[in-house]
Amino acid sequence: MSYQLVRHLIIVADDLTGAADSAARAFDAGLPATIYLRPVPAAWPPGVVAFSSDSRFLPPGEAAEQVRTLVAALRAPPATWYKKIDSTLRGNIGAELDAMLGALARPDHPTVAVVCPAFPAQRRGLADGMLILSGQQEPLLYLPALITRETARPVALLPLEIVEKGTGALAAAMRAAAGQGAQILVVDALSDDDLATLLAATQRVLPHALLCGSAGLVAPLARSLIAQEGFAPATTHPPPLPMRPPLLAVVGSGSTMAHRQIDALRGQNNLSLIEVDQDQSAPVGLEPTSKRGVIVHLPKPAAGTILEGERARSLAAALADTAARLAEVLQPGLIVLVGGDTAVHTLERLDIHQLTVRAEVMPGIPLLTGVTSGGEKYNLITKAGSFGDEVTLVRIIDLLGENTVSGR
Repeated sequence: MSYQLVRHLIIVADDLTGAADSAARAFDAGLPATIYLRPVPAAWPPGVVAFSSDSRFLPPGEAAEQVRTLVAALRAPPATWYKKIDSTLRGNIGAELDAMLGALARPDHPTVAVVCPAFPAQRRGLADGMLILSGQQEPLLYLPALITRETARPVALLPLEIVEKGTGALAAAMRAAAGQGAQILVVDALSDDDLATLLAATQRVLPHALLCGSAGLVAPLARSLIAQEGFAPATTHPPPLPMRPPLLAVVGSGSTMAHRQIDALRGQNNLSLIEVDQDQSAPVGLEPTSKRGVIVHLPKPAAGTILEGERARSLAAALADTAARLAEVLQPGLIVLVGGDTAVHTLERLDIHQLTVRAEVMPGIPLLTGVTSGGEKYNLITKAGSFGDEVTLVRIIDLLGENTVSGR
């Protein structure tokens, strides 16, 4: 069952897949969810509305300004706001959080944010302020330091030992830190229970705080809104979506996991894998296929390659041109977009500016419907490049064999 909100939950992410994974978590908790590629007036569908500032690749000052501009364009009747950040701490976290706090500041409420990037369903957490990743080999990242590089607002860390003592202990620590002038409270969490404790403590002592985190914190927030704010049940539910082959997967992410997922598809006779050279706008010989799926992807980047920035954006744009041409020829029953830059560029090429969540097929991975300005409908899945394990794309392709995926 899904519920319609009296107040909207507005999610502001720094890239499109981040907006979508958060919307997916809220949908799975019971709230209808819509994702917009551009700011639109506040006559939104009920429930969750998620937006991307498309600012992860920008310098901190420009990213902050982009967030301020987006929030100003979205100012609406009373709403619950959520600042979505990357669960692996990429992007301009301090600058964008500072900008959003400033844009939402009210003289009758303290200016404070509660921050936790943990996403246990994707094996990501925070302990002693340090990012914890499953199978982590990269250097540890210390979140309070990342934030203070980009904002002068005072930061306090509330460690896991306090969280594990329960809501009362964490609430008292939050009250004390805010009373001493901290405006950004970084809170450790490794489990969904920890996130539930964080949310309960925040609502007890800092009910007007801006919550900031990954998709992991969105699910308990959505459930809390349903329980506490008396939303009316939705009366209609979209029918199941047809999932006919072929599938078109567009993988522009340079993450190690995304390329492991591509490798897991090699050798399957019913799939075509097409590597698009970095300066090639489309593969040669586009034609309809009897294959179950076509996967078009960029080459695996060399070690040490910077995976974000203008060069990465230009490669994603070229790949999106290929994807749009393939979509026209193949008429796919499902399009899978892997990577934020890839997703936004491909959707722009397809003339899709609004997405409706129909199901969460895996944690943080939504099945979506997109409609072009001409009324053409597409079934889509978006996925952050690093989400999932080696066989995640295999599982997504297997959805075609099930014919339908139920939506609400």
